[in-house]
Amino acid sequence: MKNIPITIIGGYLGAGKTTLINKILTSDAPLSKLAVLVNDFGNINLDARWIKDKSPNGRVFGLTNGCVCCTIGDDLSEALEMLREQLGEFPIEHVLLEASGVASPQKLQRQCSYPGYYPRATFVLVDAVNHNKQCQDKFVGYLAKQQVDEADYLIASKLDLAPNFTLHDGYKDKVVHEPNIFSPAYDQHGVSDATVGADFHSHGFASCVLPQTAEVTIDNLKALCDALPSTVHRVKGYVKTEQGLHLLQRVSEALTLEKVDQETVTPSEQPKLVFIYIDQQKAAVQQHLQQRWQDWRLN
Repeated sequence: MKNIPITIIGGYLGAGKTTLINKILTSDAPLSKLAVLVNDFGNINLDARWIKDKSPNGRVFGLTNGCVCCTIGDDLSEALEMLREQLGEFPIEHVLLEASGVASPQKLQRQCSYPGYYPRATFVLVDAVNHNKQCQDKFVGYLAKQQVDEADYLIASKLDLAPNFTLHDGYKDKVVHEPNIFSPAYDQHGVSDATVGADFHSHGFASCVLPQTAEVTIDNLKALCDALPSTVHRVKGYVKTEQGLHLLQRVSEALTLEKVDQETVTPSEQPKLVFIYIDQQKAAVQQHLQQRWQDWRLN
């Protein structure tokens, strides 16, 4: 059987990877026989109308366009083996991997050199609003730069919010605009067959989940987010407010709240928030959450 190509979608926390993948899946002509692997500190936000069925273990989703989506933990090789076991039900011809926001593209490419698969191309999204600030951060600047350096291709996101954003001249040959990422023009081969360990998340980050225990007002929620330490780089999840259920997304200091229909939310997406922060500041961040976020419980 022919080896299956893996296309990687990378980029720092909140750059828009999930948005891009949802756009691909909901396009007029999505790639057939596609598998999507999601490796992140939280679950992919797939629109409920695109989910056909769900496996008993909650990790494999059948999509209405005939594709399959898997949520994976730290072990990419386990997920790839699981996909091979699904080949009878889903005759997969291409894998789209959404990388963790703190993953090294080069390490992922090596991990994708796995029996039955090969790494094809790595597209890294660059957040036009926050990239320059991230590069100056003493904790994560190295990672933001590393992801751009190791990408095969770069896609600038959020240009509507930062239309004057440009990348350094040294990256111009990598930049692509509105790409069809499955075009043969982006096919790549020859990536090293070296294997690495199963350390799929980059060290230096930690996360915790806070299930909500009481309804909160929008104003109070915004105040809580404004008061978060600068070492909290990402917050996402569902929140029950006096105005109904909302999907919360916070990247750096930018907060968005989107009202959602309760009926479209699965049990695993009930009111709770995922916080991603610098591991060195874990104790301080968790102390802050315990003191300030009293309508949630710290897991």
